[in-house]
Amino acid sequence: MIITTPSAVTINRILLQESVTTHSERVEAHAVDARINNEWKEIANATNIGYKRILRFPK
Repeated sequence: MIITTPSAVTINRILLQESVTTHSERVEAHAVDARINNEWKEIANATNIGYKRILRFPK
């Protein structure tokens, strides 16, 4: 999924959730990339998401 904003934003965390009550845990690993200085860079990664996972990273 790609999230696009109308203008540049600064973030330092992202919240991900799975529908564990209806589909159980399905994600085994994931990563978050950001376009920084016109280049895609991985800013966070982790294993399962479960009910809720908050990924924190530098601004």
